[in-house]
Amino acid sequence: MSGKSSYTRTSGKAPAGFTPAVQEELTVEITADVTADVIAAIGSGGGGSGTSVSEVTAHSITAAAGTDVFTTLTHNLGTTNYLIQLFDSSGNNIIVPFTRTANNTVFYFGDVSNSTTYTALVSGGNDTAIEDAISNAVIEAIAASSSLLPEIKSYTITANVGSNVFETLTHNLGASDYVVQIIDSNKNNIVIPFTRNSNDVIFYFGDVTSQESYSIIIVH
Repeated sequence: MSGKSSYTRTSGKAPAGFTPAVQEELTVEITADVTADVIAAIGSGGGGSGTSVSEVTAHSITAAAGTDVFTTLTHNLGTTNYLIQLFDSSGNNIIVPFTRTANNTVFYFGDVSNSTTYTALVSGGNDTAIEDAISNAVIEAIAASSSLLPEIKSYTITANVGSNVFETLTHNLGASDYVVQIIDSNKNNIVIPFTRNSNDVIFYFGDVTSQESYSIIIVH
């Protein structure tokens, strides 16, 4: 393990591309749902009754050749409630005495004939690090790669004054299976004819007497 656990948690923001009202509503839902699922999956250990989510960090420490050798690992967890595991370059678990404080662990190796490097795994303490780790980009990447989670994008188009007006929205999704919704400035759902292909939607407004902008929501 070269660093932090791959488990992360949402920062509590909806993906970019929503209208403000939709963003505000989905932010709450995403934060509650994704966070609860991740905490349940990690904190329970796949079926246990864990009460917190803790990151795992890997640190490299070296026991130099000498007598009564000790090595101090500074992890700055800010608590003494953490687990320590030490293993060598062959993956063997190493048991040596150690003492701990809130921010340091001191390993006592005794007499060491050859300088040796170990990996120390530290788990616990910094529960909020996972909560802060998931970004908007992570959420969007999950949605984009999952066949079960929809990706939602929003756009703005303007219908100009004229006869037989049509407007083309180029989204470049590269997909033909998507849902389109058009919303006016009063948040009313508007039903008008449109055609689509994998990269564009053409909206047909007919005769337009006053210019108006619309929000287009696409789910795919």
